[in-house]
Amino acid sequence: ARKNYESDPDNVLFQRSWGLMQVLVGAIPDNYQWLPEMFGFSGAIPYGMNLLNGIPPDHWLYTESQVMIQLTRSYLLDQSATAVEGFTAIDQGTSPLLDYLHATVLLRAHQASEVLHFYERLKDPLVLTTYVAANAALQGSRYSQAQEWFLQFIDKYRGQDFKKDATFKLFLCNYLWDNEEKARDYFNRISETGSTMTESDRYAQRASGQPWPNPSLMKIRLATDGGFYIIAEQEIQNLTESDFDRPEEKTEFHYRKARLYHFMGDQQKARSYYLKTIELQGQNKWYFAPNSCLQLGYLYLQEGNQDDAKNYFKKVQEYRGYEYEKGIERKAHSALATHFN
Repeated sequence: ARKNYESDPDNVLFQRSWGLMQVLVGAIPDNYQWLPEMFGFSGAIPYGMNLLNGIPPDHWLYTESQVMIQLTRSYLLDQSATAVEGFTAIDQGTSPLLDYLHATVLLRAHQASEVLHFYERLKDPLVLTTYVAANAALQGSRYSQAQEWFLQFIDKYRGQDFKKDATFKLFLCNYLWDNEEKARDYFNRISETGSTMTESDRYAQRASGQPWPNPSLMKIRLATDGGFYIIAEQEIQNLTESDFDRPEEKTEFHYRKARLYHFMGDQQKARSYYLKTIELQGQNKWYFAPNSCLQLGYLYLQEGNQDDAKNYFKKVQEYRGYEYEKGIERKAHSALATHFN
């Protein structure tokens, strides 16, 4: 790819391939960079993004390159709102695959209600898009609709990815809907269903061997993730730290408050609760503290405090053996590689 691009930098095919390679290699976390370096490979996300962005709008590769850019923004650079705008510009309703990716980016941008409106307009959605819509319905406490769509996904999807997660979500639908008997049935099925290739499936597998989650914390988490901030805040205001017995739940309570106020734009409260989360977690292997470090890095970066931002992105790498580790590490590495190299 490098030789092709260097031999003919005006060739759009070579430009696309070299840009994609730069993003992919640049996104590899620091503790795995020895592998591409062993083969003489290196990559830089900003350089790759610039190459992809340079593909002209009238070229047949333009849409594909824009998809790569928006997914990089959503999954690696914490720029989900910008990614939504990008997908809105390129998704003209002509491709079920684009619709699926568009819905995924909307969900990652905490716009569950928009996912539901978007899904209702689709004529022939992919079954994976139904899975995304089911997650949006669950976040909005539409348990009956979420259950129907998760069951459709499990029945129609021919692959094994996301089925373990969908079964876990069916457990949540019934658990939060006060249907304990059906909840227990789905909970017992989690370990026997699907694969563990995706991060969400691995989380579901681990959850199947642990006590059931605290229902109040789960409702706050789902509502916050979906952008239903009023619902989440009402739930939080009815609780105090003393309502929780386990140290993990006490820590998660402060983490959920941090996430909510971060999304609501109250940076001072968010920072305070992120720091409290890090303090309470100590050496425990939960994802709350490493993701709090990542989010503090983003907050300080937004404020122009480069030193503290860099320190907190690096602090993410001090944590090991927690849920969502690969995704959080990848984002921290991408932030360091994009803003500090």
